[in-house]
Amino acid sequence: MSKPFPEIHNIVIIGASFAGLNIAHTLLSKTFPLLKSQQPDATYTVTIISSSTHFYWTVGASRSLLGLESFPLKDSFLPIAQGFKQYPAEDYDLIYATVTAMDSEKRVLVLEGSERDEVKYDSLVIASGAKSTSPLWSLHGTHEATEQALVDVQARIPRAESILIAGGGAAGVESAGEFGYNYGTCGVLGRKHITILSGGSRLLNVVKESVGAGVQAQKQLEALGVKVVHDVKVERTEELQEGSTKVWLSDGSSKVVDIYLDSTGRRPNAPFVPEKFRDRRGAVVVDEHLAVVGAGSRFWAFGDVVTLTKGGLFDIMNQGPVMLNNIEVALGVAKRVLKSYQMPDTMMLMVPTGPKGGVAVVFDWRLWSWLVWVVKSRDMMIGRAMKNILGTA
Repeated sequence: MSKPFPEIHNIVIIGASFAGLNIAHTLLSKTFPLLKSQQPDATYTVTIISSSTHFYWTVGASRSLLGLESFPLKDSFLPIAQGFKQYPAEDYDLIYATVTAMDSEKRVLVLEGSERDEVKYDSLVIASGAKSTSPLWSLHGTHEATEQALVDVQARIPRAESILIAGGGAAGVESAGEFGYNYGTCGVLGRKHITILSGGSRLLNVVKESVGAGVQAQKQLEALGVKVVHDVKVERTEELQEGSTKVWLSDGSSKVVDIYLDSTGRRPNAPFVPEKFRDRRGAVVVDEHLAVVGAGSRFWAFGDVVTLTKGGLFDIMNQGPVMLNNIEVALGVAKRVLKSYQMPDTMMLMVPTGPKGGVAVVFDWRLWSWLVWVVKSRDMMIGRAMKNILGTA
């Protein structure tokens, strides 16, 4: 079969976290062998653009906060380049830079932080994920910023008496659980005052209230000695000289805490994408084929950055095969037809509340706490971090 494109075809992937690594590895390991056999005169390459040289295992972020010997930071930050040494050098390129702008008509990306000012693409996949307010839960540029933020929290723990966590989502609940297990009523490392502000009427409000996930999470946290407060939000904060934080709350009160953790404000990470391709929230608008709406041919996006997701690894796992198939269709791989992705109506999540268990929701069914231990909470699935780097997850 002849190549449908006249020159070297550059498939650019923006992002090298869960979604970006997923599609990069599957293209190189599965699609490229097909293209080389079906289109022997064609030349394709994958270019991965990442602002960080290292992958961050965000699944274990809440446990990384504590600086435990059993969960060292070095295991959570892994070099991206290590996973691509298995492929021919001419098949891929790794660029460590931040994409600051793009021209979808000229198919050009503008870069910052690299020797290269721009990159031209023939096909584009945006897999830049979501960005949290705090660098504790997602990378803010290079991995060093997140690593330092974690180290700073760890350094304050021994002297801290009070810990305030803002946000009742998964990151907040998991962090409250980790601190509660180690420093709560029966803390294995000591006693501290731990409070979590849900910011609404309940914890884990992404799950339907009828499922009862928030109620279960609250019971588990309170059993650990964590105080759960609803309908109060943090309005502003101020870092004090001694390292503590003054917090002003929506109920008119204020307090000074030794450690303040902001687990709120997770947003799609796509400021470089033209506004016409994004919704009001900043998410890239995609159709059922995961193609960017109104952007023309060979322009896709998937993962936490798009509109067609509830967020998290389960969605990435479900979107990945659809994404790969539709790229192969566009590249002319034989016997491929377009596939559609439909966002599930139900929710799936695993939220540890310490190493012994947590809250499990599968297809809007709340399951047993011990299932969270089996799947995630005992080791935060750290063994899968390297598998993501190698493309074997």
